[in-house]
Amino acid sequence: STTASALTLTGGAASTWSTSAGVLTVSGDDGLTLTAANAAGITMNSTAGEFLVTATGQDIDLNSATLSADFTSTAAIVSDAAITLTAGAASTWSTGAGKLTVSGGGGIDIAGTGQEVNIATSGANIVVDADFFEVKNADQTHGAIRIYEDSDHGSHHAGITLPTGDLAASYVLQLPP
Repeated sequence: STTASALTLTGGAASTWSTSAGVLTVSGDDGLTLTAANAAGITMNSTAGEFLVTATGQDIDLNSATLSADFTSTAAIVSDAAITLTAGAASTWSTGAGKLTVSGGGGIDIAGTGQEVNIATSGANIVVDADFFEVKNADQTHGAIRIYEDSDHGSHHAGITLPTGDLAASYVLQLPP
């Protein structure tokens, strides 16, 4: 029944609130709060079907020390808008097997915000499969390419660089066949 006052259910030991048939619905007109007053936390289990969280027209705000997601199959984050991943410390994005692919419909920008951007692989090549490989340094200085010797022999390099100032035209270095 419905009354104008609060309803409190308190059990002196572990308790179960269930239904033997149909859906069990818990609803709150001004919100719903689940509180665990000890280190055991809150556990929600769905053993069949889909575990669905819907927040139509709202944000889902997860505030915690860590966020862990363990998947036994494919995991997908799908959004009709932008997705931002921001961390306050060095981070790793990796795969335990197979290739990690980053694909952007309008291209991919990797910004080092003033620090080096390292692309490293052990015992393999870095392949740039494109019409051009451009080396630019915005409006700071001219671009340059350095090819280093084997680090067992030192830290010298051979380089291709441009003169300081404006170029009168574009030039192409073409190697003989």
